[in-house]
Amino acid sequence: LHVPADLFQQFQDKYAILEDLVSKSRAADETAKIDDVDIKVNNLLKFLFSVINCGTTTPVDTKREAAAALYNVMKSYLKIRRLPRRQKVQTTKGLLLDLGNSNLTAHIETLGLEAEVEMLTLLNAQYAVLLDSRASAQLHNSEEKSYIVRSEMYELYDQMTAAIWVQSFTEPSEAVTEFIKS
Repeated sequence: LHVPADLFQQFQDKYAILEDLVSKSRAADETAKIDDVDIKVNNLLKFLFSVINCGTTTPVDTKREAAAALYNVMKSYLKIRRLPRRQKVQTTKGLLLDLGNSNLTAHIETLGLEAEVEMLTLLNAQYAVLLDSRASAQLHNSEEKSYIVRSEMYELYDQMTAAIWVQSFTEPSEAVTEFIKS
C-alpha cells in the first residue's frame, strides 16, 4: 500500500502499548484493603444503629433513656453507609466527635458500646489513611493513558490513509483501490 515504513512502525508500537494498557488489571491491593475496611465499618455502623434502635424499646428505663438520647444524635447519620467513601470517612469522623461528647459517653457505657465505638474510631482512621495513600498513588502513577495513545493512533492512521490516498493517484493499483473502497 506504499505506507512509509517509519509511520507504520510508529502505529504498530502504539498498538502494542494500547494492547498492554487494555489488558492490564486495574484492581490494586489498596482497593482490596479499602473494600475490606469498608465492609467492617459498614457492619459496625449497622450494629451500632441496631443496638441503639432496639434499645429504645427495652423495658429497662436507664437503657431506654440512653438509647433514646443516642438515637436523637445518630438519626442524622442513618444513611452514612450509603455515602461515597471519602464522604463516609468524614461523616463517620463527625459521628465519632458527637459520640465523644461528655454527656453521650455515659449513655454509650450504659448500653455497653465502648468497644464498638473504639473499634469504629480505629477503623475510620485506617480507612482515611488507605484512601489518602491510594489517592497519592494514583496521582503519581506515570502510566500512559489509553485515550492519549488512541488519539495518537488516530493521527497516525490519518497520515497513513492520506499517504495511501495520494498513492492511489500517483501509482494506482488493485490493492490500493480495494483498501480505499473498504
